[in-house]
Amino acid sequence: MSSVANFVFFRSLSYREYPRYDQIIQHLKSLEERNPNLVKLTFPGSSVEGRKIPLLHIGPKSDLQGESMFHTCRFNNRTNDTGMYLDRHAVFIDAGIHAREWIAPISALYAIDAILDGINTGSPVNDVDWFFFPILNPDGYEFSHESDRNWRKNRRENSASACAGVDLNRNFDVIGNGVGASTNPCKEIYKGV
Repeated sequence: MSSVANFVFFRSLSYREYPRYDQIIQHLKSLEERNPNLVKLTFPGSSVEGRKIPLLHIGPKSDLQGESMFHTCRFNNRTNDTGMYLDRHAVFIDAGIHAREWIAPISALYAIDAILDGINTGSPVNDVDWFFFPILNPDGYEFSHESDRNWRKNRRENSASACAGVDLNRNFDVIGNGVGASTNPCKEIYKGV
């Protein structure tokens, strides 16, 4: 497949527009349709407003579905420095966790297209299983397009507060939920409960 075929989606936007959630999903589905032996699109979860969260796997065709896709990295008798027996490396890339950072999802889509272009030209990317969550916060992303350009959080309702949303990047129980995490639901760095 030529570079021209892989980059049609972006040329239609001329890099001057950011795709909306539905356009992102449509593009991912078209990549799967054009590359059925390399690309598998699943939706392992949904947002609080019901939008499906896409996971795109680029790698050898597997009969596995959904969460089982993460087990496509096969083992053999070769060891790496951790002592694990690995046949292939895996790379996991996520984007769009903060709603207002519109560049992240389109950057992930660009990387996906570049990887597919590299695979189609015999690049070393062939030896890697690629996993992309190109938009982890679809509700916040759409809200930032429709209502509040600077919206950062997701759109979850917070009990006992009129303020909506959780900063998904501060919602991991690691090192105090990240530097500067807030317990105030009205702050944009609210860590959730």
